[in-house]
Amino acid sequence: MKIIIVIVLIASFFLFGKKEVHEWTLRAMATSDFTERCGQETKCIKAVEEQVEDCLKKAKWQELMDDTEDEAVKKYFAKTLTACFVNEAGKPYFAS
Repeated sequence: MKIIIVIVLIASFFLFGKKEVHEWTLRAMATSDFTERCGQETKCIKAVEEQVEDCLKKAKWQELMDDTEDEAVKKYFAKTLTACFVNEAGKPYFAS
């Protein structure tokens, strides 16, 4: 799966701008990582797939891309993204 992401990423550099490639890559990696954490729980997987775009926005992914060295930005991103994926009752699937 990761090799496919790399191939598509390289091809994307020629078709899209840097921002779009960063967003697509981050979305693909977050989706892959969190759905893997869901295990076999189908409701969790569906929630991750449906919520990933909004969760990345809430976690301010663009700020992370602008300053990947700032520990506070990285902590905020990781904590916010992890806590963002919720079930129907609003309870987070993953502990932050």
